[in-house]
Amino acid sequence: MFFLLPLFVLLVPALARAATIDLGGPREAKVEIDSTGETYALGVSARAVKSFDDGSDREANRSLARSFALTALSRHLKLTATQELSVTGLVAGAESLAGDRFKIAFNAPKAGVKVVERPTGAANLRLDPEFAGILMADPLLMEVEGAKVIRLDAGLEAMSDEPVRLLVLGVASSALQDGSAADRKRAETIARNRAYAHIVAEKTGLTVARSETVAKKTIVTIEEDGRETGTSVAEYLESTQAGVKGMTKGFPIVGRWTSPDGTLLYVAVGGILSPSPAE
Repeated sequence: MFFLLPLFVLLVPALARAATIDLGGPREAKVEIDSTGETYALGVSARAVKSFDDGSDREANRSLARSFALTALSRHLKLTATQELSVTGLVAGAESLAGDRFKIAFNAPKAGVKVVERPTGAANLRLDPEFAGILMADPLLMEVEGAKVIRLDAGLEAMSDEPVRLLVLGVASSALQDGSAADRKRAETIARNRAYAHIVAEKTGLTVARSETVAKKTIVTIEEDGRETGTSVAEYLESTQAGVKGMTKGFPIVGRWTSPDGTLLYVAVGGILSPSPAE
C-alpha cells in the first residue's frame, strides 16, 4: 500500500480531466471528453442514421456527431446564456459503425477553443462554433444582409506560399409571424434561400474583409471600400456564376438569430473556399 498510494495520487488529476456528457435525445448521444494535454479529445457515440443510401447515412452521421461533440464541449466548459463557443482546428478522426451505434473521434486544439460573449444586438443566437469567432468579430457581418468574402488569417498567409483561403458568407432575413415552430421553419427556409441567392447571383453590394488572429483573438477588418456596390461574388473571384454555384453547392447554415424585437429571423450560410480563376 505504501507504494500504491503515490501512484493513485498521481492518477487522480488525469482522471479528473476526463468526463462523459450524456446528451440523450432520439440519438441517445454520449460524448467522452479527455482534456489531457494540449487538445480536447472528443469521442462521440450515438444511434446511427440508417436509410437506403450508405453514403448519405455516413455524411448525416458525421454531421450529427460533430454537432454532438461541440454541444458537449460547450456544456463541459459551462458556457452561460450570454456566451458562445468559438472553435478552430477541429479534426475528425477514426469512425466506426457497430450494430445501431455510430462512433467517431474528434480533436480540437485547446488554443483554438475560445469562449466569446454573444453580441447584444441579436437574440436566440445559434452559431456554428467554427464560424462564431469570425461572425462576432465585426457587428456588420451579422447586421448587414448580403454576400461577404473574408480572407482568412490574411497576415499570416501573405507570408506563405499557400493559397489564401476565403470564407464566403450569405446573410439574409425573413419576417416571423406567430413565432410557432412551423412559422420559424418557414422563415428559415425563406431566409436560407435568400442568403444563398446573395452568394450566387445578386449584386446588392459585396462586403470584403480580412481576418487575422492576434494574441489568440480574431480581428476582422472591413476593406476600405466597405461594400463593393454592383459587384457579385463571381466577379470578385474572377469566376463564372456557374462556377460559384458549384463551389458553394451544399453550403450549410452556419448561424441563426432573431432581431432584438423578435420580428425577423436571420440566417447565415457559408463555407471556406480555396478558389482558382476559371479557365
